[in-house]
Amino acid sequence: ESCLVGSEMCIRDRLTAPPDELMSRAEILAAKIPNAETLLGESAVGGGAFPGTHLSTTLVSVTSKSPKATLAALRQYDPPVIARVADGCVLFDVRTVRDEEFEIIKSAMAAARAR
Repeated sequence: ESCLVGSEMCIRDRLTAPPDELMSRAEILAAKIPNAETLLGESAVGGGAFPGTHLSTTLVSVTSKSPKATLAALRQYDPPVIARVADGCVLFDVRTVRDEEFEIIKSAMAAARAR
């Protein structure tokens, strides 16, 4: 089994990413976003063959005065950026983001904060 070539994310690699790789990638993303920090969390694997299954991950957490408004601004960005909100913070799961998308997330967060 091999991954798709090009810009497609290899699902197998994301599902089996080791914790130290996830932490390293999260630290890189967090360094690009003011007031961001890393924290341990969970990724939902999804439906189909794995309903209700979760994997440990490292998240990038960004505090926001209005997390729901920030989330809406991220989704309206071009290209849209998908994150989630928990405990008053916007969360990015590096398990679901390619390294080459870090700069897009940085720009989208800056635009969302400027609103």
